[in-house]
Amino acid sequence: TASLNPESGEAWLAVGRAAELAKDPVVAKRAYTEALRHGADPLTARRGLAETFLAEGDAAESLAVCRDALRSVPTDPGFISIAARALEQLNRPCEGLAWIDRLMQGQDVKPPERRLVRQRRGIARACERFEAKRGSDGLGSTNSP
Repeated sequence: TASLNPESGEAWLAVGRAAELAKDPVVAKRAYTEALRHGADPLTARRGLAETFLAEGDAAESLAVCRDALRSVPTDPGFISIAARALEQLNRPCEGLAWIDRLMQGQDVKPPERRLVRQRRGIARACERFEAKRGSDGLGSTNSP
């Protein structure tokens, strides 16, 4: 039987990924937190945490993890994608759309970021629906600078 070295950040990352696949957010969050503590790649561990929080419906915590990670990698498409989905869950789709647009502005979209183009279309539709609802409620637009 294989055993986990509790001091190995990489082993904790593997446990986190397995727990995500098994849809066990409690174990995934603990594993990714331990991975961070034990020197695993911090971006990989934070991405796992952000995805786990988002999957369990804690969009605010997912967004907080993304914001923290984006301080060191401000143009990381993975974190921007997760943040945009979190903002959509928080009923702030237009803000998520702005994040994607800022990333894509003036850039040649490479294959890994192409998924952002698809995601952008979906979030743009959500933003339009959100704005239309705000307009019909008499609340006005949120697109002002």
